[in-house]
Formats: sequence, C-alpha cells, structure tokens
Amino acid sequence: LITERPKMLEHIVLTKEVNNEGVYLVRICKNGKWITVMLDDCFPCTSWKTLAFTQAKRRQLYVPLIEKACAKLFGSYSNLTSGQTAEAMQLFTGAPCDYIHIEKQNDNPMEDEQVDPDVLWAKLLSACDFDVHFIVISDL
Repeated sequence: LITERPKMLEHIVLTKEVNNEGVYLVRICKNGKWITVMLDDCFPCTSWKTLAFTQAKRRQLYVPLIEKACAKLFGSYSNLTSGQTAEAMQLFTGAPCDYIHIEKQNDNPMEDEQVDPDVLWAKLLSACDFDVHFIVISDL
C-alpha cells in the first residue's frame, strides 16, 4: 500500500535522505494521534548479516525504518506479530478502519451470518469515489 502511494510514504517517513548521522524520523498514528518517532539506523540482523525481520525487495530503507518505528511504539519487534491488516491501515493513514470478516461457519449456508453483498459492494464503490484506501484479502 505505501509503495503504491508516494504521498503516504512522504507523510510517514519524514527524513527524506540517507544521512551520515544515521538519525531518521518516522510518523505513525497510534490510537488516533500522530506520533513522530526518532530512530537510529541500527537494525536487528541474522547471523548471515541480513535483516532479521522485514526486508524490502529493492533494499529500500523506509521498510525497516517503518517497522522499527512500530516496534518502538509497541515495545518490541515480537509485539508486532499476528496483527490485523486494519490495524496497519490505521497506523499508516490515521483513518478509522472497518473490518468485515466473511467466513463460512457451517455446512448449511443459511445458518451463517450473512453480509449483504449489495451493501458491501456499495461501500467498496463509495470508497473508490472518495479515494479511500481499502484492502480485500481472501484465503480461498
């Protein structure tokens, strides 16, 4: 999401260039409040001298910087596991997020709690009209 939206990246990563001091500023929205996090350029690495956690395909620095800012806000890298996509969207956009979980619970579809597909489709189209970010994930 961030890679595809350069203005979002500019809003989050405040330090625009690699610097000799190794100090970077990243802005994250936590609990509805934008927080600027100051970071150094030291990252946890494996014994093979690769980044221990997130790695960018083209070795962009912003990926581990944003992850480190989140780890700092949440207390550690281990506290970043098992999060929901909606939580990440709130951290990076500051906007409230809806989470709609659609899953077949029973063999009888009439017993499942149903989401009205017309209402869901209308919400998605409305999001497009207002340039609102949305993510659809499926494990089917």
